[in-house]
Amino acid sequence: MKIPSTSPPEYLGDYSDYREILKDELARRCQSNPRYSLRAFSRDISVSPPRLSEVLTGKKGLSHQAALDIGKQLGLSSQEIQHFTVLVDAQSARSAVARNIAQSKLEQLRFNSKTRHLQLDAFHCVSDWYHFAILQLMQLPSFCHDHVWIAKRLGIQVPLVDGAMERLVRLKLIENKKVKKKNKYRALQEYTKAPDGVPSSVIRKFHRQVMEKAILALDQHPTSERDFTNLMMPIDASMLEEARSAIRKFRTRFNKQMTTQNKNKVDQVYCLSIQFFNLTPNDGDQDAK
Repeated sequence: MKIPSTSPPEYLGDYSDYREILKDELARRCQSNPRYSLRAFSRDISVSPPRLSEVLTGKKGLSHQAALDIGKQLGLSSQEIQHFTVLVDAQSARSAVARNIAQSKLEQLRFNSKTRHLQLDAFHCVSDWYHFAILQLMQLPSFCHDHVWIAKRLGIQVPLVDGAMERLVRLKLIENKKVKKKNKYRALQEYTKAPDGVPSSVIRKFHRQVMEKAILALDQHPTSERDFTNLMMPIDASMLEEARSAIRKFRTRFNKQMTTQNKNKVDQVYCLSIQFFNLTPNDGDQDAK
């Protein structure tokens, strides 16, 4: 099972004003870090504090290029950046012609968002960790098709399993055949990858849940059942893509090695999480990140 990495704002299809996106993201960061400020936010999106203040209050607008740059700084997906820039152009483009063109694009995006919301049903299974855990649990020879058994193995409530199984069937990730009035599930894919274009908030929720599970494991599982290590190192930032590539290759190799050997003897579902991030992002700046 593979989940792509990501960052910031909620799905943008529900916004009609780009300023509300910025306000909500600022509020989210302030909630996560009480020391975070408007000045820190302006630094992170490369807009001066006075200018950002004027934008948020509606006194000034953003240019198309500024919108593109901010979208990238916020870590939006390509689709989210497109929606954000169209919102900006529809309100702040200098010419009436450009604003009208942006309005037409915005109407089309809103029409397409109906399809997008159908995709969110699939994204929902990404946002809650137990959907993919169930898919992996089904690979065990000892798998029991009973929802109570599944809930007990994963340590979650039965209603969550009920909803997850219905969703996985609806998304055609598993199939359910009734045998003597009892459910018999079968995974339709051994390897499941989250679809591209998943809203940032969905992936962020998934990673947060997995890290919370890791914290519980750190306190509750004996060392014989876990392996937690950290490696801190100085690195040339120009090698980041090479580092990501090395991590991806390791994941693929590790997954193949662990899941293909003794396949008929697997009896547990484990999670491998790798966090690789900057410990010195401020370059000496005293503002909280």
